[in-house]
Formats: sequence, C-alpha cells, structure tokens
Amino acid sequence: MPLNSVTKDFKPIDTPSEPKTRSPLYDMHSYWSKKPYTVTAEYIRHFTNENDIVLDPFCGCGVTNVEALRAHRKTIAVDINPLAIFIVKGIAKPTNVSSMQKAFKILEEKAEKQINSLYEIECPKCKKSAIATYFVWNGNKPSEAIYQCPYCKNKGKIRKIVAEKSKQIETKEVPFWYPKTEMIWNTRINIHRHTTVDALFTKRNLIALSVLNNAIETLPETEAKETMRFIFSSCLRLCSKSAQRRAESGSVAQVPNLWIPENNRLEKNVWNVFRAKYLNAIEGKKLCNDYIGKFYREAQNLDELKNDKTVLLLTQSAANLQTFQKKPSIIS
Repeated sequence: MPLNSVTKDFKPIDTPSEPKTRSPLYDMHSYWSKKPYTVTAEYIRHFTNENDIVLDPFCGCGVTNVEALRAHRKTIAVDINPLAIFIVKGIAKPTNVSSMQKAFKILEEKAEKQINSLYEIECPKCKKSAIATYFVWNGNKPSEAIYQCPYCKNKGKIRKIVAEKSKQIETKEVPFWYPKTEMIWNTRINIHRHTTVDALFTKRNLIALSVLNNAIETLPETEAKETMRFIFSSCLRLCSKSAQRRAESGSVAQVPNLWIPENNRLEKNVWNVFRAKYLNAIEGKKLCNDYIGKFYREAQNLDELKNDKTVLLLTQSAANLQTFQKKPSIIS
C-alpha cells in the first residue's frame, strides 16, 4: 500500500479511553518513558487502516510499534539509543515458548547453584543452609538478610554475621567478563566523571550477573537465546544499587536516574530476579504470539517494508531519516 495511503477521514476521537500501562507485554522490560498502550492503540485504530505504515521517530520501548503490529499496521521504529531498539524487538518478536522453557532449564542447571551459593546464610532455627532473598544495606555494608529456609520453612531476618559474609565476597574475583565501560558524564542523572558501569553493582551481584551472562552466551544461537539476553537486560536495574526498600511495605522504590541511596538499599538475589522476569516473559510472549504471531516480518530497508515485511528497526537519529517522496502515516 502506498506510504501516503490514508483513506479514513480525520475525525476526532469522541469517546474516552482508559489509560493503562501495565500488561504482560510491557512488563517484560522496564523503560522510563512508557506510554499508555490503550490510548496509543485507540489512536492507531482510529486514524489508520490495516497495512498503513506507522512511524515512531523516538520509539523508546516501542509501545506505538507493538500496538501498530497488533492492529496489523506496518511500523518503523527509530531511536538513537540501541537499548530502545533492543527492547522493541524483544517485546514485539514472537518466540516459541517451549524453546524458552528449554533454554531456561539449561541455565538453571548451569548457573542456579553457583549464583545461589553467593547468597547462602545459616538458618538460625535449623542451622542448615538457607538462601537470602535479598540483603538490606545501610551505609557501606549490609545490615540484614531476608530469607526463607527450604528445610524448616522458617523465614525472617538475620542481622548477625551478614556484614562478615559480604566481606568474604569482596575477596572473590569476578569469574567471567563484565563491562568496565566509562559512562557518559551527565550530572542530571547522577553520572559523574569516570563512573564505570560496574560501579552500579555490588561485588556479589556483579559476580552473579557475570555467571548468568556467561551461561546465556554458551546457549546455541537461537531466538530463545535472544530472549534470554532480553530477560537478562530486564534484570539489571533490579539487581543494581539503585533499588531501595520502602520501610513500610518492603517494596522496591525506583528513581528515574542512577542515584544510589544511602540507606535501605536492596541487594537482590540475581537468580530470583532472573527467574521472576523469565516467568513474566513467558506470559508476555504468549500474548505476543497470539496478538502478532506471523505478522511480525522484519525488514532490512524501506523497500522490503513496502513489499511483504511489516517492521523496520532503525538505530539512528531521527534527524537522519531517509527523505520520503511521499509521507507515511505518522503517529508518534
């Protein structure tokens, strides 16, 4: 269909749409600028026809693009941030759930025990080894561990020797590759000069994440491996030093920058977080497979999109987009 083919009259939407941002699709990966998908979907359905092209020049986590595909519209996702394009593809591309389950089982066998050993504490009731769900940090050391014993089912807090256990972790080497890249200086989001990526994680979680990432990279090059990388990425914020416990509820407070709180900071068990995000992804991919399925056909260029492909992902500045002779249908 020609790029400028919009046959609907541009009449205003005269009915309310309840704004919703939570869905198994969009809960798969956090992103700071997530928009209400219900409102976006209504705009797409109202102002475009099937097989029209919907362009989002600043796509972020891809709500516009995913909703366009759900409504059987073609779409172009553009963002200068490679993470944004990575997230769009991770959400929108259908994946065989059975292959995801098999990949997770391999990771479970390779990494779970090694990661959980970093969070081992002694249950004060039965004296057997329990695994901490998370540690709470105040100042420069952990002050307590929250746990549930798999043997006696006792659960609660442990304050004794928690700091000593963490001191032992500090002497360990990170066993596998991890990024030491210096981040771009930006004091508006609390990134100061010479701050490196690894400074955002405790030594224990850096070790755990390196083990998990290495296990993922040993998987065969399949769509399931791509999805495991996507799930790993979704864990990083939750496993960083920026997670803080709200004293009353015990839930995690998030802030829209890289601020590291002084007190009530959470050091979450990496394997627990990965397993929870994997389960989120299973539900999200089931919806993706139902909603989009075979309609997802990735193009390498505009000509392919104009023919039989349905999605074009561009990691670049919107200022450098190819000049269209005819304007596409635009919703952004």
